[in-house]
Amino acid sequence: KLAGSHEIKAGVDFEQDQKTTARLFSGGAFIQNSIGAGQIDVTRWVQLAPLDSTDPRFDQTCRTDDPSPSGATGGKVSFACDYVSGTPGDPHTMVEGESINWAAFVRDSWRPTTSLTINAGLRYEEQRMRYAENLRGTQDALTGALLGKNAMTLQGNWAPRLGVMWDPSDEGHAKVYASWGLHFESIPMDINDRSFGGEVSYVQTFQAGAAQPCGPTDPKLGGPDGKGCLTPNGLPADEQLLGSSGVLVAPGIKAQFMDEVLAGMEYQIAEDLKVGVSYQNRRLGRVIEDVSTDGAQTYLIANPGEWSQAEQTKLEERISRVDDPVEKGRLQRQLDMFKGIRMFDKPSRTYDALEVSIQRRFSKGLMIKGAYTHSRTMGNYPGSVSYDNGQIDPNISSQYDLIELLANRYGKLPQDRPHSVKIDGNYTFDLGE
Repeated sequence: KLAGSHEIKAGVDFEQDQKTTARLFSGGAFIQNSIGAGQIDVTRWVQLAPLDSTDPRFDQTCRTDDPSPSGATGGKVSFACDYVSGTPGDPHTMVEGESINWAAFVRDSWRPTTSLTINAGLRYEEQRMRYAENLRGTQDALTGALLGKNAMTLQGNWAPRLGVMWDPSDEGHAKVYASWGLHFESIPMDINDRSFGGEVSYVQTFQAGAAQPCGPTDPKLGGPDGKGCLTPNGLPADEQLLGSSGVLVAPGIKAQFMDEVLAGMEYQIAEDLKVGVSYQNRRLGRVIEDVSTDGAQTYLIANPGEWSQAEQTKLEERISRVDDPVEKGRLQRQLDMFKGIRMFDKPSRTYDALEVSIQRRFSKGLMIKGAYTHSRTMGNYPGSVSYDNGQIDPNISSQYDLIELLANRYGKLPQDRPHSVKIDGNYTFDLGE
């Protein structure tokens, strides 16, 4: 390109993700045996009936702790529910989720001189994650919230990009470059099925005594295997609803993003020999995860460690205008939970890498390139994969479920690989005409 020339590009991206996911369960329940504690925990997958529902399929009763507006627990509250079976095609073993993504960008590549190129760009993105179709227009049994179409909307995502490249030799033998960019995450659809699809776990705890044997003793376990608890003769010692029905999205939630800085240089020492050095820094700026501030009774999808003061003021003003004591208590409890988001440690992950490379052409056909990278990955949040338990639930992993899990987490992360050596070679064969 000639000095002083511009190359301007612009565009719009639109993407609609929609999938139907089958969730298959073994008999509709997991059985966990706690012999030492003298109890057996049975975890079922259930669906709660929306408030005021008259659907006859919800013919079971699920009980859980009844939280007061202050967050304390006392007594139990009951919900009409349905045990979700493990047979494919049965009601509510299939969940249809949907996400809408769109983005627009503009970029200018400017060459003020023959040896200097400047690239600048701006990208805007939005993402809308929607409730499952069967939940839209219903009232959540656990939170009392009216479920609309969009469960979570992430907007206002401006992503600037800047890059500079300079050839000090002015002959194509050298290159000095640097770039910076901000990149937003597009949340995968796992969150649609689990958090916005009505999934609930129902944990019942039975005593493994004579009055409630829960089945014969299994010699391999040293106690009952718990299958008899699926159709118990008596009431369980404790019951609790866990999971994604009743999930609240923190007002004012913002998209997850990452900053990236790259700088380096390359120099051609000889006609067949080139060396280079580069530095790369990637840093998480904000994270979306689910947290709980009431002992895993209610999950909040939020930005851990931060919640908008403006949203707090807005909710406080709304509460002051409510006269119904039940509704006032419900909103006050939500306010207390949202304020608890600030108690969590802010997620952090920083990647720093220094790379030295060399490239040499040994003959007309043979070229070999080698590189050594020294890097460090530090922080308290490895990312979308929980390496400690293998969980792959992007943005709703167990890593931030309870504040008790956050102690002593900062340090070298599981993907920390200080030393990396790469060697790449290729040979070109001249086959003639």
